[in-house]
Amino acid sequence: MQAVNNEFFNKFAKEYDQDPNCSQGVDIGKAILRELGSLLDKSKTVAMDFGCGTGLVSQQMYPHVHQLVGVDASKGMVEVYNEKFAKHEIDNAHAECVELTAAESDGSNGEKWVFKDQLDGKRFDLIFTSMAWHHVENIDMMAWILKNYLKDGGKLVVADIRKNGEQNTSNSDESDKHAHKAHGHQHQHHHQQHESHGASHLDGSHTVTHHGGFTDQEITKNLQQAGLKDIETRMLITITMKKEEQSKGVSMDISMAIGTRRD
Repeated sequence: MQAVNNEFFNKFAKEYDQDPNCSQGVDIGKAILRELGSLLDKSKTVAMDFGCGTGLVSQQMYPHVHQLVGVDASKGMVEVYNEKFAKHEIDNAHAECVELTAAESDGSNGEKWVFKDQLDGKRFDLIFTSMAWHHVENIDMMAWILKNYLKDGGKLVVADIRKNGEQNTSNSDESDKHAHKAHGHQHQHHHQQHESHGASHLDGSHTVTHHGGFTDQEITKNLQQAGLKDIETRMLITITMKKEEQSKGVSMDISMAIGTRRD
């Protein structure tokens, strides 16, 4: 599945930001910044943007941190990210093409997985991910991996579709069709392209792993099982994803969960 996703994003990376719905990724980034602003220190905060894609959220975050590392499995997306930031002479942010993974443990380490450092010893005060989590096949493993990249006291922030009542009961299929257009990230997408009213939209809905997103209870359990503490969830923003330029679109609530590493 990851190979299919990488093929999709490598092929469309250079035009990804031109999708009309990509502006929603910027809005989500601004909302995350509003929530996290008090935690950021320009002089020392080291942050990771997991599933960074072309850097839509990183663009909002880099002025407020000391160093920002984007992580994405798509070489094409990483190239666009780095070209974009280099063009604007932004020297405190770059992206690396890495598919984070872990091997199953034999239990001797007291953990379910064996941590493999794939980022040259880098550790982070903050790891954030926007609209990627519902595409991660094994969110328990990924939360555990990301926890291991946090410094003691560091925070993992997951922003994703909020599964709550009628909105996700009636519109979950439509949400899945449009959710990926608001962000750049590294996980499960395939490729269909639709042309309507002059707009090109990239549809990878059938590769969504967690349809309709997550309830607050589900994401809290996910972060707790990774060993994170002091879990908080909150409503972040409501976005509208359009299938066509002149359509009303589908409204989706985006929530944010925060967990802290405590050694």
